[in-house]
Amino acid sequence: MDTSKPKKKIFIIAGEASGDYLGGKLMEDIKFLSNDVEFAGIGGEYMNKAGLQQVFSIDQLSIIGIWEVITKIFYIKKMINETVKKILDYQPNVVVTIDFPGFTSRVSKALKEANAKIPIVHYVAPSVWAWRSSRAKDMRNFVDKLLTILPFEPELFSKYGLESVFVGHPVALDSDFEEPQDYYKNNFLHSIGFSPRFEHNIHQWRDNVKNWYDDRVTVKIYGNVAEQNLANKKFEREEKRINMHDYFKYKIITLIPGSRKSEIDYHMPILKEFADMMVKKYSENIKFIIPTVGSLEEHIREYTESWNSLPIIITSKAGKILSYYVSDVAVAASGTVNLELARVGLPSVIIYKTSALNAAIVKRLIKIKYVSLVNILSDKLVLPELLQDDCNAGKIFSCVTELIDSVENRERQKREFKSVIASLIPSDKQQAAKEVLKYLFD
Repeated sequence: MDTSKPKKKIFIIAGEASGDYLGGKLMEDIKFLSNDVEFAGIGGEYMNKAGLQQVFSIDQLSIIGIWEVITKIFYIKKMINETVKKILDYQPNVVVTIDFPGFTSRVSKALKEANAKIPIVHYVAPSVWAWRSSRAKDMRNFVDKLLTILPFEPELFSKYGLESVFVGHPVALDSDFEEPQDYYKNNFLHSIGFSPRFEHNIHQWRDNVKNWYDDRVTVKIYGNVAEQNLANKKFEREEKRINMHDYFKYKIITLIPGSRKSEIDYHMPILKEFADMMVKKYSENIKFIIPTVGSLEEHIREYTESWNSLPIIITSKAGKILSYYVSDVAVAASGTVNLELARVGLPSVIIYKTSALNAAIVKRLIKIKYVSLVNILSDKLVLPELLQDDCNAGKIFSCVTELIDSVENRERQKREFKSVIASLIPSDKQQAAKEVLKYLFD
């Protein structure tokens, strides 16, 4: 006879790639703290890898924008009803919803209306500081606890009686984003057909630096050349990044068109035109990498097969992080990825374009100066933001070449990155998992 205790149940919902990433990390932390938990719900590759019993694929919820939601309202309603039924059948100890408020809030409201008596934890606060501040008061009616990833958010919700806890931003907490050793960066470059850039051996560096024996170069790198023994000089990592940057034979640009098909459809034609301009300027000395997820790889390839300089498409998390560390500049759609780039110290340009209707509606509702979280947390324009009409190849080209040509501009961004990331680290790095587990074992 099996006398083992049944496992506690968590039903967890994510509706897009960034939520899938957050959900995967949360599940890993919960499993680290307790092995008496099982998970079912809606997620993608990160959550599946962490042990999710998937009831729907995240791709079935991949809808963007107000107009797109209106045109698919009956499909969304059907998915909400089916999700609620799955939850009631599963009878979890707690439901965790992650971001994606257009869907998750409706599921939560339906559960409360059904008097399910299942506690609901919502992870990632809606951006009430950006638009529709009334949502802060409304959430207390269908959420039992709110886990926020930005330090200023708990105050906005707690005043309405909703228990709110800052748990830190997963990007700031994720050890996977620590800088890999030069050996791994060089191996990665070699695997995608590029020559090494990060050798410690000074003689091997000479092959990658233009005009090595030019006095202006050696003075810039070493200071007073007469006082240095160049053959024995050891490079500090930050010194290499700052001073060697302009002398490589090739530049690498990371392109991140977005985490939804709709974003890719808007951004990829613009990025192709930008890439053509970069190739014209740098000839064979410019390379492109596009990190994405496996479910979007084929969609991106449909756009890139006609490019004059075929980009390398990376789908693994490890490859994505390595691509950040070997790149000189990134061009990225606004989103969570902006913080990833800040975490690794990669100078960036932020872009975003959507339909004219979506843009017009958002423009009337939004009440913030910036769209990138790096700029919002810094309260100043650290990263260039090219939105809607400004999101064009010419302006992207101008911003990127300014970063490539200016050590000062790159270093200004990097200094701001450090303070931004520090503000996103909580006192307890497993706080999110502990808050969820309170509903299971307290």
